[in-house]
Amino acid sequence: VRMDHAVVSSQVVTNTLVFLFSYLLLIFLSTFILAVTGMSFENSFGASVSAISNIGMTVGEYSATSTFCDIPQMAKAYLSFLMLIGRLEIFTMLMIFTPYFWRN
Repeated sequence: VRMDHAVVSSQVVTNTLVFLFSYLLLIFLSTFILAVTGMSFENSFGASVSAISNIGMTVGEYSATSTFCDIPQMAKAYLSFLMLIGRLEIFTMLMIFTPYFWRN
């Protein structure tokens, strides 16, 4: 892979792809988790993308003209967690859950 006539190392490409696929996996996993709480698939997907990317607006029932007040409490808590992951970035949050992080 080249960028501005320079070769990008395979490590950079690998790290970028891992980040991209982690992001997508988290969105689809979150869509499933929110759908289990009783939200429709469209609303679950829109809320997942909205929460993890911190964009605010979503599609479906929870668009710019409505609120998240009708979402079940468990889904609100999970969306708050997704917002935290989105704000602090995925790799930072994953590091907190590794034993390496907690060693002295």
